[in-house]
Amino acid sequence: MTLLFLTVAVVSHTYLIGHPEIAEEKVMEIVQALMEKLPVLEGGFKLFIAIFLNNLFVASLSMAAGIIPFLFIPVWAILINALAMGIISSYVYLKGINLLTMLVLGIAPHGIFEIPAFLYAGSLGVLLSLNVIRLITKTPATLNMPPGQPMSDTKSPEDSFLFLLKRVLRTWLLVIIPLLLVAAAIETFVTPQLLKPLLDGQSLFSG
Repeated sequence: MTLLFLTVAVVSHTYLIGHPEIAEEKVMEIVQALMEKLPVLEGGFKLFIAIFLNNLFVASLSMAAGIIPFLFIPVWAILINALAMGIISSYVYLKGINLLTMLVLGIAPHGIFEIPAFLYAGSLGVLLSLNVIRLITKTPATLNMPPGQPMSDTKSPEDSFLFLLKRVLRTWLLVIIPLLLVAAAIETFVTPQLLKPLLDGQSLFSG
């Protein structure tokens, strides 16, 4: 999932550098969507809660969609996030802002928590999809799961799947939620301060 995310982000970034009009159109769509969902201009604790709840909803939906067999919806969620990354990075580059500095100051501080949370949620969703398929086809459940009791210790495919659900929910509670909380706090209170010197006197959304 990580390799897929990086590949799509790099390919979309490279493509959009050669098509600046598409990059601008897509980034404006992203900005408009964020402005509608999040109280960006208000900042503070209200923005922190909004970012956390929005990210938690997206990650949880990506994971839960794994219950639907054969479609592998969590993979599409990862693709969408990777495309968004490619769109934003290409637009920043086309605006003449140092991309490496933007990545280090604007994305990395919260991204090292947020991106793994999304990838982990998507991976758990794929794991669910594979095991729902195995349950439907009565194939022995032998796939790896989050750390803990191996599936072979359970007595039936149904027991194995129930055990998997418990492990996935535990991981969601103890890993994904804390990662998204930390990411939202950094994105709200730290990232804007880090970006101030870089964006001083510049506007990302001017013509």
